[in-house]
Amino acid sequence: MALVATTFALVGDLPRLIGFVGFTLAIFAALTVGALFILRRRNQLGAYRTFGYPVTPLLFIAVSVWIAYSRIKMQPTQSAIVGLGLLVVALVYVFVAKRTHPKLPEAGVVDE
Repeated sequence: MALVATTFALVGDLPRLIGFVGFTLAIFAALTVGALFILRRRNQLGAYRTFGYPVTPLLFIAVSVWIAYSRIKMQPTQSAIVGLGLLVVALVYVFVAKRTHPKLPEAGVVDE
C-alpha cells in the first residue's frame, strides 16, 4: 500500500490523493471497529472495551460506510480501481502468508 500511495502521490494530484486515502481509511476503519464485535463474540475482551458499546461502534461503522459510499457515488471509476487494487493486494498477502507460514495459529490463539 505504501508503494501504491507513493506512486500515486508522485503522479497524481492532491484531490485525487485525498480521495484515495479517505476511501481506503473509511473501509479499513470500519473493518477494524467491526472486529470489536468478533472479539466480544469470542469472549476475548482484554483491552478491547469501548464506551457505549454497541451503539458507538455501530455509529462509527455507519459513518465510515457512508463516507465510502459517497466516494463511490462521486467517483465510481476511481473507487472501483482502488477497491480492486486493495482486493488484489489482500489476496496476494494471504497467499504469501500461507506459503511462508503454513502453520499460522487461528485468529485469537496465542502460542506461549
